[in-house]
Amino acid sequence: MNGQMTRHESYLQSLKNLCGPYKPSEIPNVKMNLRGLVKYAKSKNKQVPELSDEEINQFIIDSSMEEVRRIRIKVPGVEYRN
Repeated sequence: MNGQMTRHESYLQSLKNLCGPYKPSEIPNVKMNLRGLVKYAKSKNKQVPELSDEEINQFIIDSSMEEVRRIRIKVPGVEYRN
């Protein structure tokens, strides 16, 4: 029972570390072909975060990874790939 309580306490602590809900106006409007991006990553035996910006740019519509990084929601305490 003690091990379960520890996991429960850990879960409660993780909930405290979450950010609040986002308003729709705070979410960047970026159009991309997610299905194609995932399919491409699988064909290269990679996960999406392992792809280069040039590879990802092929699936972003009317924008680029540079622009997506500029307008993304910034979560305190999270390190982002530049």
